[in-house]
Amino acid sequence: MTPELLSLVQAHARAEFPRESCGLFVWDGTCKAVYRPCRNIASEGEFEIHPADWADAEDSGVIIGVVHSHPSGKVEPSMQDKAGCLRSQLPWWIVTPEGEWTRMTNALPLQGRVYAWGVQDCYSILQDWFSFRGITLPDYMRDPEDGQDHYRTHFQECGFQAVNSDRQVGDVLFFGNPTHHAGVYVGDGRFLHHRGKQLSRVEMLDGYWQREHSLTVRRMA
Repeated sequence: MTPELLSLVQAHARAEFPRESCGLFVWDGTCKAVYRPCRNIASEGEFEIHPADWADAEDSGVIIGVVHSHPSGKVEPSMQDKAGCLRSQLPWWIVTPEGEWTRMTNALPLQGRVYAWGVQDCYSILQDWFSFRGITLPDYMRDPEDGQDHYRTHFQECGFQAVNSDRQVGDVLFFGNPTHHAGVYVGDGRFLHHRGKQLSRVEMLDGYWQREHSLTVRRMA
């Protein structure tokens, strides 16, 4: 999530406290997600987005995520959250009024996703690829303006080590130095990634991508 989106979501959570706030991340055709606050029509506890608000969001773009707050201050998903995420086939974000947050993965196809920085981007696709294999990669705030190389800063604490051996399925590929993009190797000279202004896809690791490839890291833990 970006700082801008978190600020909007957190403000909504505070405004609705002690009730749960709810909203949607919508892709409007740009490389950014838009947060649309929605009405919570649940009588008590949990949340239910007003059908009219969901319809309005669909009319404005592509819904790419569901957001709701936990006024208790804990971001651990409930059983209802897990079931709702699975039914919706969308990623879910849980936030607290204090600004803590977590992202829940789902069965959304890995290929063909629209791009929105901090919501559906090259790190999100890695999170979901590994999640389907029982591995959770941490959530990080991703500000496109901070100039930090988050991939090289955090890969070791996520259990990865740099390798120079033949590539294996699951190796993470960094491009550029500083890193401007990443993908996961899926075998046969191909990798899965999600580049800005494009749908997520599997491509051959050749040409431009072979030239830009700067580091391979492998999960060891």
